[in-house]
Amino acid sequence: MPDRGQVAAAQFRSRLENIKQKGANAYWSPKLYWEWWPKPVFTPGSINWLTEVSEAAGGENVFKDVELASVQTDWDDIKSRNPDYICVAWVGVRKQKVKKELIKNRPGWEELDAVKKDRILILEEELYCRPSPRLLDGLEKLHHLIHK
Repeated sequence: MPDRGQVAAAQFRSRLENIKQKGANAYWSPKLYWEWWPKPVFTPGSINWLTEVSEAAGGENVFKDVELASVQTDWDDIKSRNPDYICVAWVGVRKQKVKKELIKNRPGWEELDAVKKDRILILEEELYCRPSPRLLDGLEKLHHLIHK
């Protein structure tokens, strides 16, 4: 049934273009810090779909300047980038197991704009950490969360 596949692909592209247009017209482009793993700290770099997801949603990955798919970093580097949002999606960990307090209580993080304004997003890793069509669901959700 190749027709069904073509229809599904067209619907996917249409949803993607729709959200990209909304992202491009957003009133601001918040800086997003994505956390894949806390110890050691891993975050996506420029060669990663989450950098594309961030941009399509109307945001910017704070580690897009690092030409890697996955960046091992530390709390001070993240602090120096002062993200507007902290997007937590720990690989293999259900959303319900991640507590905001763990992120808020890191040394010096009370100075971060994202922590001061309670912009810590605990996200479903299955919508962000796996290259699949569900990334589009995650993209739409992200756009809604950062531009509400």
